[in-house]
Amino acid sequence: MNTSIVAYLLFLLVGGTLGLLGGGGGILIVPLLVGLFRMDGVTATGTSLGLLSIGALVGSVPAIYLKQVEWKVVGMLGVPAIAGAFLARGWLIQLIPQKVFGISKSDFLVACFALLILFVAYNMGKPRAALARSGTGWDARQSSKVLSIGLGVGLLGGLLGAGGGFLLVPVLTAILGIEFRRSVSTSLVVISLQSLAGFIPFATTIDRFSEFAVWASFLSFGVIVGLVLRSYFKAELLQNSFRILLLLVALGMFVNIMDHF
Repeated sequence: MNTSIVAYLLFLLVGGTLGLLGGGGGILIVPLLVGLFRMDGVTATGTSLGLLSIGALVGSVPAIYLKQVEWKVVGMLGVPAIAGAFLARGWLIQLIPQKVFGISKSDFLVACFALLILFVAYNMGKPRAALARSGTGWDARQSSKVLSIGLGVGLLGGLLGAGGGFLLVPVLTAILGIEFRRSVSTSLVVISLQSLAGFIPFATTIDRFSEFAVWASFLSFGVIVGLVLRSYFKAELLQNSFRILLLLVALGMFVNIMDHF
């Protein structure tokens, strides 16, 4: 089968995953770009951010129209998450030595991210009560907690080179206690903002605009299909599917690390 056709089908699948589960985009897109189109890591990461910003924005529109977005959470998570990601990439990551516990810095970060994925997958299975809100919204203590979580998500995402929905949806459901479908909708809005912020410095270096536009179109269509299909599945099934996807990604990361020995 032609490589382009395979890529289009995979972008549809990735978009469907993003629409259904509110995450999985970046971790799936980067290997796709590297494996099929032989992009280097920097180019693949930057291109992925651009595609994610468009796909998540498309997915955000119906969620906003249906009033499924927790806007105060978007602000309180999104702003510190973006700041945390910049801080982590620009400063914290430079403090990590090239060798940690006998393994390379890259493998160490991948292992940390895989462990983080296992942790959030485990916590998604635990019932938690939502943070209580008064008629005027979050109180000062709750607002501080949400801001801290946003900064933490940004720091971890920036430090480990990923994040987005894989961290946001578990945080929204397991820690903040927000219903899964509303968590997905809120996650899409944050992903679109966070990805756009990371893509803007890279945008002027893209030299494959025609391909980028086609990839974005297929990804966006997949997101729409995922959003439509989401209404036919129970939230519990979607949440369990997300947990399985997290576990598979973590397993793949550990296998990749073992190949280096």
